[in-house]
Amino acid sequence: MVQKLKPYELRTKTNEDLRKQLEDMKQELFQLRVQKVTGANTANLMNIKVVRKNIARIKTIIVQKQRDELRKVYEKKKWLPKDLRVKGTRAHRRTLKPHQLSTKLAKTLKTEKNFPTRVFALRMD
Repeated sequence: MVQKLKPYELRTKTNEDLRKQLEDMKQELFQLRVQKVTGANTANLMNIKVVRKNIARIKTIIVQKQRDELRKVYEKKKWLPKDLRVKGTRAHRRTLKPHQLSTKLAKTLKTEKNFPTRVFALRMD
């Protein structure tokens, strides 16, 4: 019976250990699929799902570690790569920034200069 891997245990391992474990899991998955085709013991076939999920867990931890290292590299830089930026919501990403909201077109500036808003003083009689 293949044991379900715990992510907190995987995080303590080095990248080399994770890659070796990933290759072992892939080999085990291959063997289980061969057993499935040949019609071997069905008890082992239940392990296919567990092995597939373990492979996904290992790959996820590898990617997380890579991103953490990249975040350290880009920590003091001016720009972040897009995949490391905060995602936010789609609507929030499409809103104009404050400086974009305050800018005006050249035509608008000319119009305001040539036709300023008139201020009228009312006389009280």
